Amino acid sequence: AVAGESGKPGSAMAYTHNVTVDLAENQIAARLDSVREACSSGRHGSCALLYSEVFSSDYPRGQVTLRIVPEGVAPMVAMAAEGAHVSARSTRAEDLSTAVADTQRQKAQLTREHERLLAFQDRKDLQVGELIALASALASVETSLQQTEQTTTDQQQRIESNQLTIHFTAPANTSRWEPIADAFTNVPASLADGIAEAVEMFAFSLPFVLIAFPLALLWRWLWRRVTAQR
Repeated sequence: AVAGESGKPGSAMAYTHNVTVDLAENQIAARLDSVREACSSGRHGSCALLYSEVFSSDYPRGQVTLRIVPEGVAPMVAMAAEGAHVSARSTRAEDLSTAVADTQRQKAQLTREHERLLAFQDRKDLQVGELIALASALASVETSLQQTEQTTTDQQQRIESNQLTIHFTAPANTSRWEPIADAFTNVPASLADGIAEAVEMFAFSLPFVLIAFPLALLWRWLWRRVTAQR
């Protein structure tokens, strides 16, 4: 079983689970759709679909990534692995306390800056150029505040929920005769590669033959001449 994880009160731990389920290749797509439906309907608690894909290649496989409440991890994995085999599982924890503190500190600074700029709006002695600069500074600070709020929300979601990724893979169906069958299947390609390499070797050695053959004839003629003189 793969259980969801919750950090201790006051902590900022984000948990990520990865599970690999071995399933018959003709069941992968339907099982993945079942997991997606269970997530969208909230069958096992609050859940959000982050990513989903199915590969229908020589090695069929699928993957679905969810963000779900900790108590929903175990029943979701049990449903995904029903009648199948869980071949791998892992859980990773990331401490977000430093990131959360930095975000809160940045948010406090931006809030103070926003309040300071708002105070300037009440002044009656501002020129047109100063009003334009003030409006631009306020817009920039408000944009940064919105980004900080979004970062805070994302961090809180990671702390309060678990990220669960389920990989569906089809077990390899191999036999003792499969390597032999593969060898016969690869004969044309291997033959073509061998011929291509032989042609390249012949082309590479041909210049040496053209040079070595006249030299050999010259050496043979000189040797016969020297021998005849002796």
